[in-house]
Amino acid sequence: MCTFCGFQLAAATDRRNLRFFSCGGMQREVLSLPGPVVALAGHRIEIEVAVHISVPLPGNQAISIAIFSVGGKKHRLPTFTPLPLAPKSLLSWIGFTDQGTV
Repeated sequence: MCTFCGFQLAAATDRRNLRFFSCGGMQREVLSLPGPVVALAGHRIEIEVAVHISVPLPGNQAISIAIFSVGGKKHRLPTFTPLPLAPKSLLSWIGFTDQGTV
């Protein structure tokens, strides 16, 4: 989050990079993700990232999520946690509640 205007942007690329930009459009940092990006969601200073973590069994998905906190100058690299999906289900949307819960 920019201290001047309170805005920050993150973008995921098809090369498995997560790029953070300042409110002025300058790239702040680039992180490498462990798999292809499925979805991104943001709320205040947090960004939720869902990625394909491995090759799944037929009829299943192997998706993991992590939450990046981007409010300070440095942030810890989060651990990707497997997302429990029922067999033959698809992830179609991720997001935060108004209170900031995933």
